[in-house]
Amino acid sequence: MRLFPLTAALALSAAGLPAAAAPQGVNAPLVMPRDRVDRVPSGAGEIRLAQIPGESRERTLVEGIVPEAAGQPVETAVYDLDEDGKPELVARLLGPKSCEGQPARCRTVVLRSGRNGWEKVLDRKSAKVEAGKMGFGGMRAVVLDGRETFNWDGDGYRMDVAAAGAPVVFQDAPASFRGPLLSQFGPGAVKLAARSPRVAVKVASASVRDGSQVVVARLEGPGACGAVLGCPFRVLQVKSGAYVTLSEGLGDAKMAVLPVMRTGYRDIMVGSPRGWSVYGWSGKSYVLVPGEGGLEGRK
Repeated sequence: MRLFPLTAALALSAAGLPAAAAPQGVNAPLVMPRDRVDRVPSGAGEIRLAQIPGESRERTLVEGIVPEAAGQPVETAVYDLDEDGKPELVARLLGPKSCEGQPARCRTVVLRSGRNGWEKVLDRKSAKVEAGKMGFGGMRAVVLDGRETFNWDGDGYRMDVAAAGAPVVFQDAPASFRGPLLSQFGPGAVKLAARSPRVAVKVASASVRDGSQVVVARLEGPGACGAVLGCPFRVLQVKSGAYVTLSEGLGDAKMAVLPVMRTGYRDIMVGSPRGWSVYGWSGKSYVLVPGEGGLEGRK
């Protein structure tokens, strides 16, 4: 991997122009000085981020696409993930609302310049960022904290479920459990299943903390699922012989329990036809974690 110290001048000025004359809109290019174009960091390895004091082209880009970055420390790195000589921008927000845990995992975004200007192609908390193997479209994977791999799919970064955590494996619900599980989706689902034998109830168990498991149920079939959002699911806990709903949402069958924990419970990743979402433990239930989805929430 080719590296050089990140300085305040890096990616700030167009060649031959003073920094003040560089374009500042989020659609403007991030131009490298001519004598450093061939020295943009690239290859597989750690992407080293550093804070740049004062205003910078990088901060302008980050704040234009991630408004929450305004008013908090931000560290950035330019990195050529597809080795085309045009840098991508990696940034981590360091404010207290953007970080959690020890060591601190802070909101990390990857920005890429496309036909319509700069756009966000990855948004996830991390403590360490690495460039991984070259993949689809000549884009390197992004690996967060050495355990979550995101592969480029032509439009953005999608989490690799197999590499991210323990996959949730569904099977047909036993006949004796079908009725109680259907009732967790409401009377409309019960009526739909009564009308259509093609509506299936799938079920799986998932270990969300040591010695504690939850039941994950999902509906499949005509009338139950949508082409955009996927199929309904429920995360359930068994208490006193009955189901208690811990979370509900829509997604596809690609689900995984992640190694990342919040207040003692592991995150749950849910895929969808348009990307993926992350649900974290709030203390009482599993809720959608803002800013940690892929593709559907990237722009």
